[in-house]
Amino acid sequence: MTGTERTHALAQSMMGCVERTMGLQVGTENGTGPDPEKHGPQAQLQLSSQRSSSLLQHQVKNNVDAQNVKAGQRYHHCVHPQCGAEEAEAQELCLRIYSQEQMAGGPHPNFTFPCPTFFILTGIPGLAGAQAWLTLVFGPMYLLALLGNGTLLALVQIDSTLQQPMFLLLATLAATDLGLATSIAPGLLAVLWLGPRPVPYGACLAQMFFVHALTAVESGVLLAMACDRAVAVGRPLHYPLLVTKARVGYTALALALKAVAIVVPFPLLVARFEHFRAKTINHAYCAHMAVVELVVGNTRANNLYGLALSLAVSGIDILGITASYGLIAHAVLRLPTREARAKAFGTCSSHICVLLAFYIPGLFSYLTHRFGRHTVPKPVHILLSNIYLLLPPALNPLIYGVRTKQIRDQFLETFTFRKSQF
Repeated sequence: MTGTERTHALAQSMMGCVERTMGLQVGTENGTGPDPEKHGPQAQLQLSSQRSSSLLQHQVKNNVDAQNVKAGQRYHHCVHPQCGAEEAEAQELCLRIYSQEQMAGGPHPNFTFPCPTFFILTGIPGLAGAQAWLTLVFGPMYLLALLGNGTLLALVQIDSTLQQPMFLLLATLAATDLGLATSIAPGLLAVLWLGPRPVPYGACLAQMFFVHALTAVESGVLLAMACDRAVAVGRPLHYPLLVTKARVGYTALALALKAVAIVVPFPLLVARFEHFRAKTINHAYCAHMAVVELVVGNTRANNLYGLALSLAVSGIDILGITASYGLIAHAVLRLPTREARAKAFGTCSSHICVLLAFYIPGLFSYLTHRFGRHTVPKPVHILLSNIYLLLPPALNPLIYGVRTKQIRDQFLETFTFRKSQF
């Protein structure tokens, strides 16, 4: 036999072996496999091995299906409690499921939820051991915001000499700060101190609305105060005619209506989604983008509207404030004496400090969220957003109380008089 013939015979032998093996596998799968008696011990061994492998795969599949069904039943009960089940029991079940998920490395990736009855706020992820200590930071800030802004509102109400346009704008700012701090601080402190807590779905959307609306109102009030100072410094003789208490009231009403109109789409854009990837919000409050991260669907409209609103509201207000202080600087530099320039600038110093306390943390939080998402840790994002919302309400009354002579004198007079009565 020549070399060519030997090669051809070897190839035919290999092909025959492959065909017999393939035929054995196909026959086994179809139930028409080769008869072990005809194909000898080798066929019996292959058939036994394939049957064992098939049985093992079937058992594994049944176990996985059973686990998925069990997990699905748990999540279904978590989202929609059965008839007769108490809401508190369902919330407790969700908290246990959340704890198990965290120990297992996260929620099951294949589950989606219908519109839930509540979410679970987790606080600041990654700082679970230190969250309780953060109450020593945010607790005094909230207490200071309540006492400071409440005292400021009371002083403006008590003293008729403080019921002027400038102080009425300041009272509007204090009322906005009270609402902003109260909309976030109680829930934040509960989550930090007690751990992950459930929040009803409707309450979550309401908190989302009030946080963003009051932030927009505060930015608008700061713009109105900048315009007020520009008129007071640039046109002091015309100030009583141009800036009146009635116009301050109309301005406050317009700012509130504008904030409602532009922020209402936030909860509406979230409410249109019917399914969510998870029920746990990795945040200390119901921020818009934190909830949007959980939805199943196209969130392009939410992202674009949030970006456009942030740029429009903050951008327009910052441009207006910059223009107002440009006019103020021009008017101050035209004053003849150094003392007059210092006095004119002193009337604006408190407002400048308030602007810095509001916009610097806000811009830093926004920039790190938009452009530093992959470089700045998420706990830092959440800490900055909470500081941005609670720091200005705590500092504003101190700034105006210390640097504004009329408020400082009225405060001392009121409490000195009350002390002398005792």
